Formats: sequence, structure tokens, C-alpha cells
Amino acid sequence: MDRPRPVRSVAFVAVAIASVLAACNDDGDGDRAEVVHSIAVTTAPATLANPTGGSQDAAAAMEICRALRAQANVRTDIANATVADVGEQTPEERYQTLFDGYDTAAEAERVFGESLADLDVPEIPERSDLLSEVADGADAAAAEFVDEQGRFADAVDGVVTDADWQGRVGEFFNSVEKANSLVEPAIARYDRRELQHAFLDEPECRYVIQQFVIDE
Repeated sequence: MDRPRPVRSVAFVAVAIASVLAACNDDGDGDRAEVVHSIAVTTAPATLANPTGGSQDAAAAMEICRALRAQANVRTDIANATVADVGEQTPEERYQTLFDGYDTAAEAERVFGESLADLDVPEIPERSDLLSEVADGADAAAAEFVDEQGRFADAVDGVVTDADWQGRVGEFFNSVEKANSLVEPAIARYDRRELQHAFLDEPECRYVIQQFVIDE
């Protein structure tokens, strides 16, 4: 949270997995477990305070970014649940686990896209375009998981061997990271500086929108 995150690359990140699942960072506050050696989704606690000055732009930024951050948590949870104990499974079980993981991830994106209609986003001029952009990103993320599931199934032919499972888990993580990138709205393309400032100033928006600077 201390530095801007650059726009995510969707290139495959090499994964050297000594252990698949990190222990939960349970400090009594219910912090989520993080996937190790893979995706790096920042899941800062939601800010419950009212937007500064009560502006509609600030309220819109906070509402949209809270939803984006919550969905990033969902992806991380799905990744953790999918790969838990996969190393101890049989080759056939590993295949089914990862295959089902892609299904679960795709369905989560569809649910997320449908839920956007329920967000309490103020009637700012860009409201429709912003929600449509995030919804299109959710559709693209769902399609990413479906496409990768097909490539995975074609590549392994029903079994994930002891020699192959770490690489296949890495591919799954890479799809999760790509999904994170696909749903990030490009706030810089909206002309109003007040809206741009609202997203830049809202802590909830760090790492869940495409990074940009305002050239003033």
C-alpha cells in the first residue's frame, strides 16, 4: 500500500513452489491467507469512513474499488482452495481439482459481473461507462478461465503427474493474476480530472485499477 503498483503483466510468471499454500496470516483479525510464489493480490481492510468531502466522485470511487478489492479476495480464496494439498493427490485427482478450479473461478467472475448492478454508485456522468467497463472485464476474466481450462485439459489428457503438477499450478495462478488485470478499469481514459483525482485519492483503489498519473 506504500507504493503504486505498475500495470500487471499477463506474461507467465515462473513459479518455483517448495510448498503450495502459505499458512493463514491469522493475527486475530481474520486476515486472508495469501498464495505463495504466485499471485500477489493486496487485500487491505476496507475503509469504512465516508468519502472525503462527501463528493459523488469520491463515493463512486470507493464503492467501485471496494467491489474490485472484494473480488480480488475471492480470486485469492479460490486459488488457495484449489491448490491446497494438490501435491498429495493422485495424478487423476490433481487433474480434476485443477479442472474444477477453473470452473469455480469462471463462475465467480460471472457472479461478480452480475452483482455490479447492485452497487450503490452515485449518478455521476461516467457511472454507466465505469460499470460497463468493469462488467466487460469480468466477462473477459471468465473467458480467460474457460480458455485456460481448455488448454489445460488438452495438454494433460486427464492426469497431472508428479513431475508436472507444479507447472500446472503455476499456470492456474497465472490465470488468476491475468483475471485481476483484466478487470482493472482504466480511469485515465475518463476526461474529468475530478474523477481521476477521486480514484487516485481513494485508498481502496490502490492495486485494483490501472495505474496512472495526472499530468497537470
